[in-house]
Amino acid sequence: MALDFNSWAVKCYSINLTIHYVRDMKNRLNSIVFLLCALGCVAGCVNTADVDDSERSNVSLEERFTHPSDEAKPWVYWFWMDGNITKEGITADLEAMDRVGIEGALIMGVGLNTPPGPADFNSPEWRELYRHVGDEARRLGMQITLHQCDGWATSGGPWITPDRSMKVLVWSSTTVDGSDAETIQLKQPEAKLDYYEDVAVYAVPAADDSLTLPKEIQVNGEARTELTDGDGATAIEEVSEIEIDLGEAQTLSTVQFLMEYDFHVKLQDTPTTVLVSEDGKTFTPVVDFDLNVCNRRAPQLTVTASFTPVQAKVIRIKCKKPTFGKVEGIELFSGPRVHLWEAKCQFARERGEHGGETFWFDAQNPDLSLPGLDRKNVINLTDKLSADGTLDWKAPAGRWMVYRLGMSTNGKYVQPETNAGLGLEVDKMSAEALNFHFDSFAKGMIAENNKEKGHPIFSVHSDSWECDTQTWTHEFMQEFEKRRGYSMLPYLPVLSAGVVVGGSKESERFLWDLRRTMADLIADNFYGALREKCHENGVLFQSEAAGMQMLVYDPLNYAAKTDIYVGEFWKRHPGHYLRPDCKVGASTAHTYGRPFAAAESFTAGFGTYGQDLFDFKVLGDLAFCAGVNRYIIHRYCMQPFNNVEPGMTFGPYGIIFDRGQTWWENGAKAFCDYATRCQSLLQTGTFAADVIHYIGHDAPNYLGFRDEIWNPIPAGYDFDGCNLEILQRLDVEKDGTLTLPSGMRYRVLLLPGREHMTIEAAREVERLVNAGAVVVGKKPLRTPGLHDWEKKDAELAQIVSRVWKKVSDEPLETVLNHIAPPDFDYDAPEDVKLNYIHRYTDEADLYFVANENPDAAADTILRFRVSGKQPELWDPSTGAMKPVEAWRERDGITELPVHFDPAGSWFVVFRKPAKAPADSDFSIPSETVVTTLKGPWAITFPPNRQAPASVELPELVDWSTHSDDGVKYFSGTATYTKTFNRNGKGGMGAVLLDLGAVENIAEVILNGKDLGTLWKPPFKVDVSGALVEGENTLEVKVTNLWPNRLIGDHILHPDPGLEYRNAGRRSVQKFIPDWVRNGGKSPVGRTTWVLWDLHTIDEPLLPSGLLGPVQLKQVR
Repeated sequence: MALDFNSWAVKCYSINLTIHYVRDMKNRLNSIVFLLCALGCVAGCVNTADVDDSERSNVSLEERFTHPSDEAKPWVYWFWMDGNITKEGITADLEAMDRVGIEGALIMGVGLNTPPGPADFNSPEWRELYRHVGDEARRLGMQITLHQCDGWATSGGPWITPDRSMKVLVWSSTTVDGSDAETIQLKQPEAKLDYYEDVAVYAVPAADDSLTLPKEIQVNGEARTELTDGDGATAIEEVSEIEIDLGEAQTLSTVQFLMEYDFHVKLQDTPTTVLVSEDGKTFTPVVDFDLNVCNRRAPQLTVTASFTPVQAKVIRIKCKKPTFGKVEGIELFSGPRVHLWEAKCQFARERGEHGGETFWFDAQNPDLSLPGLDRKNVINLTDKLSADGTLDWKAPAGRWMVYRLGMSTNGKYVQPETNAGLGLEVDKMSAEALNFHFDSFAKGMIAENNKEKGHPIFSVHSDSWECDTQTWTHEFMQEFEKRRGYSMLPYLPVLSAGVVVGGSKESERFLWDLRRTMADLIADNFYGALREKCHENGVLFQSEAAGMQMLVYDPLNYAAKTDIYVGEFWKRHPGHYLRPDCKVGASTAHTYGRPFAAAESFTAGFGTYGQDLFDFKVLGDLAFCAGVNRYIIHRYCMQPFNNVEPGMTFGPYGIIFDRGQTWWENGAKAFCDYATRCQSLLQTGTFAADVIHYIGHDAPNYLGFRDEIWNPIPAGYDFDGCNLEILQRLDVEKDGTLTLPSGMRYRVLLLPGREHMTIEAAREVERLVNAGAVVVGKKPLRTPGLHDWEKKDAELAQIVSRVWKKVSDEPLETVLNHIAPPDFDYDAPEDVKLNYIHRYTDEADLYFVANENPDAAADTILRFRVSGKQPELWDPSTGAMKPVEAWRERDGITELPVHFDPAGSWFVVFRKPAKAPADSDFSIPSETVVTTLKGPWAITFPPNRQAPASVELPELVDWSTHSDDGVKYFSGTATYTKTFNRNGKGGMGAVLLDLGAVENIAEVILNGKDLGTLWKPPFKVDVSGALVEGENTLEVKVTNLWPNRLIGDHILHPDPGLEYRNAGRRSVQKFIPDWVRNGGKSPVGRTTWVLWDLHTIDEPLLPSGLLGPVQLKQVR
């Protein structure tokens, strides 16, 4: 049967959510069976259109908050460290995940300098251990995602041979004179791994336009010869300025830089300007560009800046910041080349990340009138080449350049591979290669483990693109002609030398088609083929399909090929990094009607045990506000040895989120409960947005955050990005509202800020404008692409003349303010920034609002574009819900006072019809200290932690300052006990217990009543229901972090048996001791073992314990 998998997937998710709500929460198997019976419809088993999912609509919003479904729980990346896997560790890990509220695990095997264990990747033992995972996941009702290769990047393995690996176009050139013999020997282009196939041979008239450079030129104010000596081994790094004096004015049109191999820097730009002077005194800028490239595994090491020919005696090249890598040489040409042709061919990628070339191309304004080589002068000699490289051709009179083009592997292996997982990356433009790759590993793994379709392996994952550059594949030229409508053969000189063919306009149009073809092949033959294979095998396809290192970054088109798109956000020191692919994932979920926008969450470039859960909250809330509604926490490290802690680590990377943590059983549970409540509501209903931003059909492309867009999205309004496919699905209601089949609604369509637009997009704009849509955008001047461009440009001009008088070019803020007030606005202190996201159902509006400042609480006034409903505050950290007593309405806006804790967050929910109170007091309730609980305090410590059984403190102190080493270096959970009297009933308001400063997690028990876990400031809890008159007994279980014990073991128990080697940022043990592998104990009396030495004796100890002051406070 024919099946639209996009709509099918939504239905299946809906079915799954229903069953989780109406059946035993722990008995997930029934829902999985039902979901994957629906998956059987791929093979014609069940028609999901006949399934009644009305039960789900009867689940109240309140129930979704108080009893979230299992789908709302976070997932983890579960890293298996180079074969160090045991059945006991698997069981303990999965049970630990289940206890704290983890729904599923994405399993990846990685190396990262880990001493290899006995279970090699994909060996019979390894596959048996994976089957044990399946058995345990079924027992616990958990789900598993299979990564379809070893390592995290990207797709490949030992089964991939060079002919199925990622390929690059390579070439060699030979100068031929018309008087030469008829037989010419052509050098084979450089090949890797002994793999090479010829693609084409062509000849063009040789250009004789190279300018003679002086022996010495000025570099950074000094006379240097390294850039003009023709020796690539001599180079200059940190170039800021180059000045070349030609002695007399000459025609100049091109400056070409030879860069060192692998010249790149992450997130570093090098804005550069070429200036020329005819007299050496007055300089005129002729071109701006960026000298930062990444040519890793690419065939071209040059960066070419070309411009309208000028007369120049002195050329000055100025970099606004020094080059990060080395410049090996420089050449000048009087004739034009294609400006930045290396990047436009994707042979050298800009390393600004996330399609950085987009900014290169959009910012430039190349001269499109430059003349070029006549296509008739490109002579195809492919059929005259023998297998041994002999060319049977008698050149016409004159000098000719003969180019031999071929393809080779880029030589990229999956990484960071384990001991047995090393293999080449698969060809990302070949469906045949991809299918072979999938069938070689993933297909068998699914068949072995899934006794029911889709369980326990729920989905197959491909991670972010970290496999460098691919520029070619088998049948590339045939695919180009099929997709673009013309042969690329006459334009091959553009690819191998930057030669302008048919004029600069023609060459630029060809290159647009080239990149579009590359992106289409990746979308169809990699991501699309992977999804198809997943569906054939009864699972979903999950992918980080537009990671920041992506080749021809085309985020929305790649994301559209997934079932569950996964973005990324990083915990950095200092600060946070919310990647724009989180917005890509949210936009894809919204526009295609998919329930999950997942993210690789809290990834860290350097992880330590010195972080607590509050350190992650601001970043996690930012991701929620960007539209993420499923954490896949990075990372949980497989703990194979149950006799040691903290245990194995994921190298020195990632936040450490596993059962080895001191706070796992208390803090991790509270944190996951918080995330689950948030995700449950953020997976509910429909996203509220005012703007849909069509980003165009370019490759590479970019979708960023609101302030990165050419016409910024103003604060208080939200937006989605969309591709051409979604643009074509938009419809317009009578009032001008733009709608999608997914249920999304928008007020304004924002067009890309470019001078070109495809004719297909222009037709859609005309359709939408004529239907009454509000459209904002620049007037396009031309279509991109080469085929039938004159005809398309003429049609575009006609559309523009008819339509663009109705298209606004005003700032979005102006346009939106004319339509509706901001959806969200607030008043707060200057040091407080609030972020939000709004979703709605047929009955309710719910806003998630979060304070971005972790150091400041704030009393705020919030305003929402909602009227006629009672506002409520729902606390996702506790599950408490309360109506707002003081609020008012004005002009369709509801206004209310709300207090935010440091990094605090609320759901503000509007679901019940109501009128605002006639008189509202907007003052925030105050707290008055009733009692300060002073010493003595009794503390008990758990056994076998090198701590005393108990101590008594006259007053609260930091454990790390205690005179007893057992207390000073203690890491874990200790219990404070205190009795106190309470006399008198106090006031009418609630009574709070304020613990003051806590390092780091507190569990509060008053008079035997468990009042919950406090994992973030302020460490306060309502004790009104537990407090009694007279004597009260207070217990506070406080959990600190691992560094103090790790440092203490280094100091008190040196272990010469642990051998370390330097592995970059930290040291790692050369081998895992036998006593660890065999379930023993430390021979020197340590109570910790950790593979990587993440905390050393020269580090200060961390403050620890209950620091207070501990007070009872009356709320008034």
